[in-house]
This record gives sequence, C-alpha cells and structure tokens, in this order.
Amino acid sequence: MSGLSRPDEDVPAEHTLGNAIASPPHRYLILLLHALVTIVLSYELLFTKWTLLSPGVPEMIVVGLIASAVGLVYLPLHAWTTKWLTGALVIVDTLATSSIIYLSGHARSDLYVMYFLIMLLAASAPSLRQAVGLSLALCLAHGLTLYMELSQSGALEEGHLLQIPILFILAMFYGVATDSARKLSQDKVDLLLHISKRMLAEEENQRTQRFVTSIIDNLPTMLFVKDAQSLAFVRVNKAGEDLLGYSQAELIGKTDYDLWSKEEADFFTAQDREVLKSDKLVEMPERPIMTRPRGFRTLHTKKIPIHDEQGNPRYLLGISEDVTERRQAEEALQIKTEQLEAISESMTKFLEDGDWHGASDHLLRRALRQTDSEFGFMGVVKEGPALRILASEGLGWNPTLVRQHEGNGAPPHERFEYQELKELDNLFGQVITRAQVILSNEPAADPGASRLPADIPPLRHFLGVPLLHGTEVVGMIGVANRPGGYTGQEQSHLEILMQAAGVLYDSYRRQEREGELEAQLRQSHKMEAIGRLAGGIAHDFNNLLTIIVGHCHFLLDRIGPKDAARKDITEIYEAGERASSLTGQLLAFSRRQMLKPKILDLNSVVSGLEAMLPRLIGEHIDFVTRLDPDLGTVQADPGQLEQVLMNLVINARDAMTDGGTVTIETCNVEAARSHREGRVPMSGRFAMLSVSDTGCGMDRQTQARVFEPFFTTKEQGQGTGLGLATTYGIIKQSGGYIFVDSELGQGTTFKIYLPRVDSAVAPVKVKRARGKLPGGTETILLVEDSTGVRSLMRYALQQKGYSVLEAKHGREALEISGQHVGPIHLLLTDLVMPGLSGPQVVAQLESDRPDMRVLYMSGYSEDMWGDQRILDGEHRMLQKPFPPDVLAKTVREVLDG
Repeated sequence: MSGLSRPDEDVPAEHTLGNAIASPPHRYLILLLHALVTIVLSYELLFTKWTLLSPGVPEMIVVGLIASAVGLVYLPLHAWTTKWLTGALVIVDTLATSSIIYLSGHARSDLYVMYFLIMLLAASAPSLRQAVGLSLALCLAHGLTLYMELSQSGALEEGHLLQIPILFILAMFYGVATDSARKLSQDKVDLLLHISKRMLAEEENQRTQRFVTSIIDNLPTMLFVKDAQSLAFVRVNKAGEDLLGYSQAELIGKTDYDLWSKEEADFFTAQDREVLKSDKLVEMPERPIMTRPRGFRTLHTKKIPIHDEQGNPRYLLGISEDVTERRQAEEALQIKTEQLEAISESMTKFLEDGDWHGASDHLLRRALRQTDSEFGFMGVVKEGPALRILASEGLGWNPTLVRQHEGNGAPPHERFEYQELKELDNLFGQVITRAQVILSNEPAADPGASRLPADIPPLRHFLGVPLLHGTEVVGMIGVANRPGGYTGQEQSHLEILMQAAGVLYDSYRRQEREGELEAQLRQSHKMEAIGRLAGGIAHDFNNLLTIIVGHCHFLLDRIGPKDAARKDITEIYEAGERASSLTGQLLAFSRRQMLKPKILDLNSVVSGLEAMLPRLIGEHIDFVTRLDPDLGTVQADPGQLEQVLMNLVINARDAMTDGGTVTIETCNVEAARSHREGRVPMSGRFAMLSVSDTGCGMDRQTQARVFEPFFTTKEQGQGTGLGLATTYGIIKQSGGYIFVDSELGQGTTFKIYLPRVDSAVAPVKVKRARGKLPGGTETILLVEDSTGVRSLMRYALQQKGYSVLEAKHGREALEISGQHVGPIHLLLTDLVMPGLSGPQVVAQLESDRPDMRVLYMSGYSEDMWGDQRILDGEHRMLQKPFPPDVLAKTVREVLDG
C-alpha cells in the first residue's frame, strides 16, 4: 500500500560500476604489475653500465618509481572507479619503460617492433588468459632470438635480458587494461539493462500502487491503517475522510486521543490492543461514534493485524461500515411491526366483542408505554366538529355503560356513552384544526392551555398527534407529562402508530355514520308510516267534523239566543273546532296540510308575536330577541311559522318552572357542501331561527324521540305530544331543517334553517268585512261518497237557493250528467273517492260541458290532490272541515268567476 515504506533500498549504479573496476583481481593485479615494472626499471637504471643519464639522476627516477607504486597502494577506492586510471597507468608505465630502455643504452628497433607487437596481441586477445599466453610466447620467442643473436656477437648484456620481463609485464598491463575495459563496458551494458528493468518494475509498481489506491479510496466503507506500536493513523481512505470529517493529512500521525473524548479513545485503544494481541480478525460490536460532519453515527467495524517480514504485527487494518440508516430502518421496521401488532390486536379485540372502548384503550396503553407518558387520551372526530373520547388514562374520561330500550317489547341492549370535547379552540383542538402534530414541553405558555377542560391534571409536557385517513383528520391521540419532555423520537413512534390507527378509526366513523343513517332511515320510515296513518285518520275525521260543525251551524241559526239547548250546541260546535285544529296538527306532522306560502321575513314573524309571547311565558321568565337586520327572506306559510314559534316558546316555558331566559335569534347561514348540523349534510343559503332556553335540558334518549307524535315527557293530561311533531312537519314541508341541541341541566336550543330566496317580501292584503252571503239559482252537481257530508252540503246549498243534483260516486255523476238535459253550472266533487276520482270525473265531463265550473273538496293534503290545475290555481279547493257559510261563499266566488 502507498504510504507504507519498504526496508530494501536499491544499490546506486556508480557503486556497481566502481566495484566492477576496483574489485579483485583487477585492482591487485594492476598494483602487482606496476610494482614489477617499478622493480625491473629500477634494476635497469641502477645496474646498467652504459647509461645516458647523469650520475644521481637514475637514483632520483628510481625513488620516483617507488613513490608511484606506494601512492597507488594508498590511492582512495573511489579513484579506481574512474574511467582513466588504468589507461593512464598503462600509458605512463609504457612511456617510462621506453624512456628508461632508451636512456640505459639498450634501445633497438626490433625491440620496439616486438614491443608494440606484443602490446597489440595483448590488447586484441579475446580474454586475459589468451593475452597472457600469447604475450608469454612472444616474449620467450623474442628472448630466444635476442640470445642467439647477441650471444654469437658477444654483445649480449644483462640489460638486454631484462627487456624480456619488461615486455611481458607491459603485455600483462595491456591485457589487464583491455580486459578491464571490456568488463567495464559489459558492466555498463548490464547496468543499463538493470536500470531499464528496474525502471519498468518501478513503473509497474507505481501502476499497481495507483490501482490499489484507487480501489481503497473508492471502497464505500471506511478503511484505515494504524501503526501497531503507537496506534497512530498511517492511512485512511476517501470514505473514511467523508465519514469522520477529517482529511487524510489531518489524520496521519494522530491517535484516537487527538480526535475523540478520553472515554471513547480509551475504549478504542483497548479494542486495538486486544486485536493485536489476538493476532486474528476480530469483529467489533456496533457502537455510535461522534463524527464532525454528521454527528453520532453507528459503525460496524472489523480489525486485523498486518505483519512484517519477521511475522511481527507492524500495522492494524480496520474496515468500518456506517450502518446508521440501516439500524434506523430496522428500528423503524421493528416499531412499525409492533404498531401493526397493536392495531391487529385492537381490531381482533373489536371483532371479538364489538367494544371500541376496549380496542382504543389497548392502543392508548401501548402509546403510553412507548412514550413513557403519565396520562393520555384517544378520540375520534365527530361532525360538528367535536371530539368523542373513546379511551383515556389518568383523566377520568372513561365511557359510561347504559342500557337502552328500543320499545315495542324488544329486550334492552347495552351500549357506551362517551364524553365529547366540543370546544376545540385550545391546545388539544389545535391537533385537529391544524391537522398537525403539536409537541410542547412548555404547554402552560400556550394561549390555548387556559381553555382546556378544568378536570385535567396539570400539564408539564404535551404531545398530540392527529389520526389521518388520507388527508382527513379522523381523530387524535394525546399523551402528557413524560419525564424530561418529548423529542422527535417519541413523536415518530406515535406517528407510526397513528398512521395505522387512522384506517381503524375511519372504519369506526363509517360504522357510526352507517348506524346513524340506519337509525335515521328507521325513524323516517316510522314517521312516514305514522304520517300516513295520521293523514288517513284526519281525512275520515274531517268528514265527521264537517257533518258535526255543519249541523251545529244550522241548529244555531234555527234556535233563539235564549234557547236552553244553545249552550250545548255551542259546546259541540267548539269541540268540533278544537278537533279540527287537532286534525290540522296531524296533517302538519304528516306534512299533508295545505300551506299558503308567502315571501316573508322571519324577523317580522318574531316581531308580530313579540308583544304576546312574554305574556304567554310569564313574568318569571326573561324574554330576549337578537334579530339580524340583514336577514334574508324565505318562502313559507306565516301562520304556520307563528304556530312553530309558539310551540317552541311554550316548550321552553315548560322546561323552566323556576324561571330562566328564552332567547330568540335570527341570522344568515352560508352552508358549504361539507357543513353538517345534527349529522345531516347541508348545502346552500339559509335563514336561521333559533329558540334557546336555560331550562332542565334533555338526555340523549329524549332528544332521539322529541319529534315523534304523541311522545311527551309531561304528566298525563298536560300535553298531547303533537306540538314538536307539528313543528317538525311544518318545517320539513317548507323545505327546511330543524335540529335540537341539549344537555341535562344546560338548557335546550332548537335551530330552524329555511332556504333563503332572492324575492322581496310579499305585500299584506287587507281583508274587508262583507255582509250577508248571497245565494243563487244555478244547478250544482254534488259528488260525495260520504252520505252524511253529502246530505249536509245538499241542505246548505238548497238553503241558498241552488238546484242540487246528488251523486254518491263518480260513475253515478256521469250517469246523472248524461240524463240531465239542462245546464250544470258547477261540479262540486270530493277529490278522493272509490272508483273514479274527482279529477277523472272532471276530465270526462268537461268535453260535453265546457262552460261548467269546478270546485274540489278534500280532507287530504295537497300531495294527494293529483290535479296540476288545482296546484296552478285554475280549479279551487275547499279543505275539510269547513262550515256552511264558507261553502256558500266559495261556491258563489267560483260561479261568479
């Protein structure tokens, strides 16, 4: 690895070349040869008789030769590495030898020829051995020739014989010099090849090191190397630099004590020493470590010693993987698994016993354990909005088990009643209204803390998380008072739990909504059935009342004012009028009475009764009105609205036996498509009329039945139970809504919503009194299936001078019309009859008698009329019961057009 040095060092090229030149045997051989040359030449100078030198000079030359030999012995080693030393010695010795031979008087031409020939052969020989052999052979041959030549002439001297060793020594010089030069040249070539190979090896080594370095630096995990003795960093890769937040330059030479706290450094150092001692790969336990760029990170580390050539630990190699995200994901998965288990257990508990309280309590307890909270609650959002508390811990908001009776002999069943938080402008409500987590470790400083329920313990810390289904808030969970406060970790745990619980509680809301819709449907069917029964009773009863009231009217006209029977007849007449009012209430409840809607202002209805209502409720009750001056107009029957208002005020009075306050209020309401009132979706523009009291209030069971006919909480004989039923019918028939909101001991509020219209208020028509009603002589065809009613009407019409044709059903009316040859000016017919109905009789007669006028009568409501021309006002209608004078007046108006 780069950064780690090797103990081996390369030998310099100059040192190798010097060794080649100065190493034995060349160096010592040259010294020996030079010494022999010195000895022979010194002998030649000292013992030659025929010398050309002056006395004393030979001795000086000898001293110089000896000094040169001694100087070569003490010449520094590096001098022998030069390229010129051997050649210089050869040249100097050659020149010295030639000069001394010449000065000694022994110079001959053949000597120099032989001399240079020997030198040439010595220099050109392939090897030193061959050069020595050739030189020795030539020297011997020359010596033999010289001996033979000079010995014959008698001129042979000792100096001549010395020439032979001198030539041989010089030949050896040349051979050694040539061989040294040859070897030096080969050494140079070898050195150049060695250098070339070394350079190639170094380049390959550098490429390998760069490749290894690239691999190390591109490893996704941290790799580091420490010195085995000092435990200082000697190498860290790029991943390690990024993880720790230090550059390699900052880390090299530093120990753990330079980077982390003493406690952490002690721990890591002990680990490293243990790994070096074990001398094997060791996997370290995961541990968080403080890093400079990213805070605490969890590392999974493996460490192993690296040995030197002797097998001793030289370095410590470590590989560390950042497993923070993986551990966090595993922890989150584990938490989510636990949350899903909690949801599954809660759902299983609900499916087993249908107990939402038990299921919610299970989830709440799990949340309290996970967040280490002192108390908490879990609730689901109701329309309104309000928060229904399904489970609580430490708050006392637990549900109440009640027994509910369905009636009609059905066995009672048990159900829970839950506490509801209707005020959401506080710390708890912010979770719902903002649809976000509220984490407050100083909840007392929040402005909404002062509006929390008074019965909760003091809040030191609070964490509230909404239950979401998609983007809709379906509920919330709140936990409080965790030691040390809440952090993002507790928030994360609670959010994971709530993400799963949101689906569960959306199912709860759907189930509740479906149950309520089913109850509303049952109530609607029940009210519809009762309404039909009431309508049928009212129709038959109206026929009887028509007979009773009509005959009383005739009797009162016949007898005098002082007749003893007049009082009894008057009582019967008034009882019939009261019974007629009762049937009107039945029709109002069944929404089958005939309304006379007008464009009006609800404020004017209230103002018209404002003088009477305080006297109606009594002096012990305060009467307050708050009327919106910009209230929009509505279309309704003013007389029926007066009845509604009086019914509500009388009920408010009866709920405040000890006094109190009745408040009537009006305002405009813009209801969006998502607006709900009393769990009924509303959309549009409404004028709202509310009647509130401060009385005893109602429980939930009473509120559920308050609009049922004949249902009353008053004592026997104190009420019929039709007041609120009539009110309900009038408002529904007017296209509006009515809701009740009440709590025991908190009073009651009835809210009425009527659709606003853009028309102006209709002007009031002033009725003028008329005198005695006139009669006539026209012919009237009377069609009525009730014998008593038919007989009464025939008598009343005949009393006014009319000619009456009488039929008891539609078929008979057609037969009478066909047999009558004169005109029939008016057809007076019941609307609903067996066989042919009134409109069917009209349809068959009007083609033969186009000038005949039509007047209907009925005890049913307008939704049973069945003739659009009645609704359009083309044909008139008399609503039963009616007195004879009303009949006479209406008949005359129809005949007169």
